[in-house]
Amino acid sequence: MARVKGLNSIGYSGRIGNTIGYEWRGRMCVRSMPTHYNDAKTERQLEVRSLFRQTVAFAGQAKQALRIGLRTSSLRAQMTECNYFMRLNRDCFALDDGELAVDYENLQFSEGPVAPVAFGAPTMLDERTIEVAFEKNPLGRVAHSEDLVYLVAYCPEYGHFEVSSGAYRYQKKARITINEAWVGKEIHLWGFARDSKDRASMSQYINTRPRSSVSNAQSTLRAPQELVPPSSLEGEIIERDGEYLTENNADSIDLRSPSPFGRGWPNGPGVVSRGDTIESFG
Repeated sequence: MARVKGLNSIGYSGRIGNTIGYEWRGRMCVRSMPTHYNDAKTERQLEVRSLFRQTVAFAGQAKQALRIGLRTSSLRAQMTECNYFMRLNRDCFALDDGELAVDYENLQFSEGPVAPVAFGAPTMLDERTIEVAFEKNPLGRVAHSEDLVYLVAYCPEYGHFEVSSGAYRYQKKARITINEAWVGKEIHLWGFARDSKDRASMSQYINTRPRSSVSNAQSTLRAPQELVPPSSLEGEIIERDGEYLTENNADSIDLRSPSPFGRGWPNGPGVVSRGDTIESFG
């Protein structure tokens, strides 16, 4: 039985014949009943259903980020943010032995015409706080200094997302605090900008050269380690088990120290990468 919405309204909710009336985001909509249903439960059907079910669950965990990054785009497409996210990222999900495999680097949490920022390397200020500096308008497009920049973090082991508070574009850096249980776990990080009209930029996967105690090995962000700066280092910098060492004497380098060497850092304070060469420090 259907219910009529108002005496003078042609809208209704419920079923009439082979049609169903319903309200979506303040609009009255009508859809038809399926004419037939073929549930053969073939191997391919079951695989597609499993992929769809796991993708929906993944998108459901990201609702807060999607409301910020995809609200305007999804409204224009007359879709929910989750459905729009799934359409936008359909090629980023697959099954691997029955488990969801995600292409994190190409995943999009926002879409729109807003000028993007250029994110730099993430820095862990402490074991739970990640800071990312950014260039506020690298393309020189029209942009407002009070646009908000957001960070989105995801921990695959727990299947949960965290979203930062918005940082103003002019501040040139954003911070996010991760869940205490995530410390030492694999974390993926994205960022995007949004203007005062709820329009967003395309999101960016943040995966650049490591700084401080952030390692880009398998996109993992690790908490700071208590390393003792050596008095003398020489040779090529290598990475082993998340620590930075020199090839000659395998001493650990404390990346948090502002200047443990007489002539400073090879690439600026606290910045080293695999393959950098130290000629003589003491």
